[in-house]
Amino acid sequence: MQWCRPPRPTRPISSTFRRYRYAACDSACRAACAAALIVVPAIWLPLPVHAQWRAAAELGAGRVAQPEAVARAAATANASIGWLRESMAVMGSGGITLPSAGDRRSHAELAAVLRSDPRRPFSIEVTGVASAYDESRFPRMLSGFGGARVHARSGRLVFWGGGAAGSLDDGAFTYPHTLLEGGVATAWRFMRFTAGATRNSTLGEPRVEFTDDPPVALPVRDRLRYTDGNITVQARPPRLEIDGRLGMRLVQRTIAYEDLPSARVFGAASAAWWMTPRLALAASVGHELADLARGLPGARYATLGMRVR
Repeated sequence: MQWCRPPRPTRPISSTFRRYRYAACDSACRAACAAALIVVPAIWLPLPVHAQWRAAAELGAGRVAQPEAVARAAATANASIGWLRESMAVMGSGGITLPSAGDRRSHAELAAVLRSDPRRPFSIEVTGVASAYDESRFPRMLSGFGGARVHARSGRLVFWGGGAAGSLDDGAFTYPHTLLEGGVATAWRFMRFTAGATRNSTLGEPRVEFTDDPPVALPVRDRLRYTDGNITVQARPPRLEIDGRLGMRLVQRTIAYEDLPSARVFGAASAAWWMTPRLALAASVGHELADLARGLPGARYATLGMRVR
C-alpha cells in the first residue's frame, strides 16, 4: 500500500515519511495471542452486579481524503459496545467508510483493560488490544499489542507513565513496534484536560543495500522513531459532548544510517447534541496521521451524522 510500504530500491530510499508501509500483527496469529492474554480472561471473569453495558452506533456522511488523495464524498458507519466497571473494561468497536469513488475501508478492534483500585494514590493498568484494517484493493492487516501503565494521583492531578509492545503484519512481513508514554490529566466541573506524549519505534520492511567498496549486499531494516505530543480537552455539559485534540508528531527515523527529522501537526474536534436521551446529532472534523500501532492510514475528514445509544 502506497501510504505505508517503501519501494525496494538498491540505493538509500527517499526521505518521504508517507511512503512507508506498516500493517498489523506479529504474524497474524502471534499478535492476536498477545492481546488475548488480556482480552480472554477479562471476558470470562464473573459479571459483577455494578457492571454495565454500553453501546452506540452512528451513521453519517461527509468528505474523506487519505494522504496524496483527492477528498471524496463518503458514507460512514461506526458502532461500539463495551462492558464497563470501575476496575475493568472490555470494548469492541468497528466502522466502515464507503467513498463515492475509490476503495472501501473498514476496521475493527477488541480491547480489554484491567486496573487496580483507581481511588488509591497509586494504581496499575494493564491493556491488551487486537485490531484489523481492510481496504478493498490491498491485503488485510492485523495488529496486536499489550502494555501497562502506572497512575499516580495528587490532588486534582493524575500522572501516568508506561509502555507497550506488539507487532504489525500484512501477511508478507512482520513489523515489531514498541512505545513509551507519559502524561498528566485533571478535571474541573464538567471538563477534563489531558496532556501527554508517546515515543514510538517501528522496524520497516526488510530490503537489500549495496556498499561501494567492496561491493557487498547487506540486509537492512530501516527503523522509524517518532514522538507524538498532544493536548486533549473534553467537555460534558448537559445534553452535549465536546472533544478537541491538538498535537504534533516529531519524526526521527533512521534510513540508510541517516537521521532525518521532521514535524507534523494533527488535530481533531467533535461534538454531539443529544436531542433525546437516545438520539444525537454528531459532527466531527480532523486531520489524523497514520497510526502505526494499528496499521491505520492518515486521513483528513469532515462528517455529519446521527448517533444512537
